[in-house]
Amino acid sequence: RTAINALGNFPVPAAKEALMAASADGQPADVRSYAVLSLAKHHRDMAVPLIAAYASGITGAEQGRDFWQKALSSKGISKQLAAVIAEKKFSPETAIASLQHIPDVAEHDALLKVLREQAGSAQKVYDDATIKKMAAQAAEKGDAARGEMVYRRPALACTACHAIGGAGGKVGPDLTSIGASAPMDYLIESVVNPGAKVKEGYHSVIIETKDGKAIMGQLIRSGGSGLTVRDGAGQEIVIPESNVAKKTDAGSLMPGNLIAGLPGGDVNDLFKFLSQLGKPGDYDATKRRAPKVWAVLGLTTDLQEKASAGDPSLAWSPISATVNGRLLPDDVNAVATNSGEIMAGTKLQLSEAKKIQLTFADGFKPTDIWINGKSVPSGSAELQPGIHKIVVRAPKSGKGMRMTCDSGTFLPEW
Repeated sequence: RTAINALGNFPVPAAKEALMAASADGQPADVRSYAVLSLAKHHRDMAVPLIAAYASGITGAEQGRDFWQKALSSKGISKQLAAVIAEKKFSPETAIASLQHIPDVAEHDALLKVLREQAGSAQKVYDDATIKKMAAQAAEKGDAARGEMVYRRPALACTACHAIGGAGGKVGPDLTSIGASAPMDYLIESVVNPGAKVKEGYHSVIIETKDGKAIMGQLIRSGGSGLTVRDGAGQEIVIPESNVAKKTDAGSLMPGNLIAGLPGGDVNDLFKFLSQLGKPGDYDATKRRAPKVWAVLGLTTDLQEKASAGDPSLAWSPISATVNGRLLPDDVNAVATNSGEIMAGTKLQLSEAKKIQLTFADGFKPTDIWINGKSVPSGSAELQPGIHKIVVRAPKSGKGMRMTCDSGTFLPEW
């Protein structure tokens, strides 16, 4: 990756030929991705058809999001891609998947038009009557539990941009209490027409640079020596003031095509889930009595001593729990494929000295519990004010694991 990216910095024939070779069919997908994007730095006309060819074969949601964000970071390239894709023609499935990653802003109008046509669906008009009908259907037919699983799908990238109970991204507004504070029709309009009601502080900008880039994101700092923008992946990009050619307001970073391709039942479930956030019950994340983020690793004999103390040098994988704090088995299995047991860590913050009690739902029995590296099988301990590491050794469970504490606040980072 580093070598391919470095080649893109040299506008010489040898570098161009090397990148063209790395972009060819038959090369590993990640190599092709880096190569076509690097080629665009100095040989855009050659790169555009190759970018379109690579994008036509993208199947992974995260892969698509990252690729499109980088591919559209050059000024004017969106229109060039629209022209090529209009001729190349994506499959309806690829067109729908691509639409979910491209912000609905004027810069991308031509590209979005082509992709919508190839997806087989013209731009839908979400007028007041349509939104009210959608709200009624979601309220009547939607299922919040299923909707949470829709929300967590990588293809939609909701969790990458929004936080619930402190867990999730910072690109978009926090959704912890959105259902308690906003009616259903507002929630629907915010998704299908995100530019209509952009929350204060979350407007995006497009920064055109003197070296030909177009960087879209949320402006989080300005002044001094430059501008700092948080892009759609949550990365902060610093642009020197001397390299800024133009700054344009762009509305919302959220794609207006986010629910393109979702079956009607999934749409109803998603909005039902959003409408319950912050209300009393399983979707109230305001109290943080259960961890919203766990750090997980598969258990091996040689790891237990370090893992029980929460050693940060180990390869912990962060996993977001459900809103009510359940660590889902599918998420665990994805990072602990060869282990029958896991070590799962979290942090608890206390504002005063307390005797705390950890409790597990549904009769779940952990193998052991450590608090600050000390074995506490009962889950009960006298703790001083401050931050405490809790590590649980547990068997993989078909129901998942939900742990609560009667005191303190679980932190959303490990």
